[in-house]
Amino acid sequence: MNIAIVQNDTKYGDIPYNLTHLESLLSTLKEDTNLIILQEEFSTGFTTNASLSEKEYGKTFLWMKNLSQKKNVAVLGTILIEEEGKFFNRAYFFYPNGEYISYDKRNLFILSEEKDKITKGEKKVIVEYLGWRIAIFICFDLRFPLWMRNTYSNGEYEYDIALFPSSWAESRIDVFDTLLKGRAIENLAYVAGVNRIGKDETGVKYSGHSQIISYKGETIIRCEDNKEEILYCQIDRESLKNFRKKFPIGEIW
Repeated sequence: MNIAIVQNDTKYGDIPYNLTHLESLLSTLKEDTNLIILQEEFSTGFTTNASLSEKEYGKTFLWMKNLSQKKNVAVLGTILIEEEGKFFNRAYFFYPNGEYISYDKRNLFILSEEKDKITKGEKKVIVEYLGWRIAIFICFDLRFPLWMRNTYSNGEYEYDIALFPSSWAESRIDVFDTLLKGRAIENLAYVAGVNRIGKDETGVKYSGHSQIISYKGETIIRCEDNKEEILYCQIDRESLKNFRKKFPIGEIW
């Protein structure tokens, strides 16, 4: 599977600008790309501001759907969603045919108002795409290994790759790097973390470090610090399966 990770700056609360900017960045997307991973709340910047929330089937939702169909590629990113008076940090995984699966962030960021204003999700979500089992998580979920534990049953692991759209501050970026590697190693799975750059409206700085880690904990690709760019990575399921057979840690779980 060919994955594109998109590291970019975001203009706080300006949905039209952010979507247009992403369209420009993605105009040169490689044709053989199978999956695009965007950052957490990519159309607004990380926020709990109710005035910036959208309904499902709103502008950003439809933009993602259109992108997936136009480029014939799966797309993952998160949106601040309002639903029946509650707010969710919701990830959407769009298939190229326009169908989608969603995941609501389970572990809300304790150093922000997210824990007080956002409703946490209750269910882990695994999607199947091109023969891969893909686990969807969001940013702060990375700190909770029991939530993202890769279960093993009847000779099969629950997922092959875990995806983390993120807004992870520069002041804690070493933790981001370390946890991505740790989660990959302990779960015998690829891990992709996609983080923003720039400053948010409160002055918090973000330096990126968007990357894909192998099941061995090796960094396959990583974006340059503080640089807008798209990087590409081809991951190999056969090599993953062979490594799992040689190192069958799941059998003792």
